[in-house]
Amino acid sequence: GLVDYLTPQLYWQIDPPAQSYPALLNWWVEQSVKGRHIYPGNALYRTVPSVSDWSLNEIIRQIYITRSMRDRLALGNVFFSLSQIMQNVKGIQNMLAIIYQEKAVVPKMNWL
Repeated sequence: GLVDYLTPQLYWQIDPPAQSYPALLNWWVEQSVKGRHIYPGNALYRTVPSVSDWSLNEIIRQIYITRSMRDRLALGNVFFSLSQIMQNVKGIQNMLAIIYQEKAVVPKMNWL
């Protein structure tokens, strides 16, 4: 069978470094030996105070870490869950509007 892209659920913080978001993302991009795109899953639900109360800065930093690996085919992020965006937890809609000012085009997948 074919794999179109990989979306690992990277629901960890950037710190501590041993099992961190950047360490795990780096591992996943290394696994994509056939050049498949990586779209890491980010844990927006952890911004909810009753869950983990992560700051929005954690999510912002994760987005920029992913963008820093673009040349290694980490080409975007997938957010779980939509309810945090719809409920505008901690002003997340405003934050995403600033980070994503331009419309995205799905990268070409030559293997399809």
